Amino acid sequence: MSQVHRPCAGLAAVALLMLVCLPLGAQRLPTNYTVITFRKVAPEKVDAFLAFSMDQTRKVMQARIDSGGIKTWTLLKLTAPYAAGSDYNYVMVISSDKFPDLDPATAEMDATYKKAGINRLEYLKTSRELSTLVHQEINRGVLRVGPGAEVGNYVRVDYHAAAADRPGELMDMERSIYAPMFKEVIDAGKGIRAWAVSVPVLPTSGETGYTLYTAQTFKDSASLGAGAGTSPEVFRKVHPERNYMNTIGQVRALDKLTKVRIYHVLDVLGTPILGAPMK
Repeated sequence: MSQVHRPCAGLAAVALLMLVCLPLGAQRLPTNYTVITFRKVAPEKVDAFLAFSMDQTRKVMQARIDSGGIKTWTLLKLTAPYAAGSDYNYVMVISSDKFPDLDPATAEMDATYKKAGINRLEYLKTSRELSTLVHQEINRGVLRVGPGAEVGNYVRVDYHAAAADRPGELMDMERSIYAPMFKEVIDAGKGIRAWAVSVPVLPTSGETGYTLYTAQTFKDSASLGAGAGTSPEVFRKVHPERNYMNTIGQVRALDKLTKVRIYHVLDVLGTPILGAPMK
C-alpha cells in the first residue's frame, strides 16, 4: 500500500466498527455504492470493444448520470498482472449515492437507452459479442483523500485481509495511521493524487477473501513507479508521538496483503462522491 511497509469478517461488524472508530477529523464518505464489472475481451476484439465503450456505452452512462440514476462511470484497463494471464482485462466502475437497483424494470431501462438514442436490445447483443462478463462486485467507499481519477491516471488497488475478529482494528489503522500520511503527501504534490478505502458489500468479505481495499491514484506511469511517497520521514512528521518500528510491527501482525492490481484509466464521466475536506 505504501512505502511504510505493510505485509501483504463480517460486513456488519466492519460497518459498525467503522462508525464508532472514525473521529471528526477523518474524511468519512457519505452514503455511496460502487458496482464494479469485470470483463474479458479477446485480443482481436479490443479495438472494437473500446470504440463501442467510448461511444455507445458512454452515451448510455451519460443518460444515467443526467437522470440522477448514477454519479460516475469509469472505464479501466488492467495493466498488471499481465492481462493475458488474468480472467479479465477491462473493468467498468459505476458509483451512486444509493444502493443499486439489482433488477431494474424493462420499461425503465428502455427509457434510459431511448434517451441516449440507442436501441437497448441491439446494444446488449453487441456488448455480449465484444466482451464476456466475468463477475461483479458491489462495494462501499469509506475514506478518501484527494480528487477523483482522471483519464490517463493509474490506479493501484491493494486488497487487505484482517483476522475475522479484528476488521475494526484494520479500518482504524487506515484511518489513524495511513490517512494522515497520504494527506500530507497529496497536499505536498509529491506524485500520488488520491487515496481511498472501500469495503465489500456483495459478495461479502467472507466470499471475496479481503476485508477492505485501498486505491492509490497516480498521475501517470512514472509517478506510479516512483511510489506513493509515504516514507519513514513522512511517518515521523505526521506521527511524532508514535514509534515507527513498533507501529510497523503492529501493522504486520494485523494486515495481510492478499493481492495487488494496477489499472490505467481510459475514460471517466460524472462527478465522484467525495467527503468533507480532511482536517
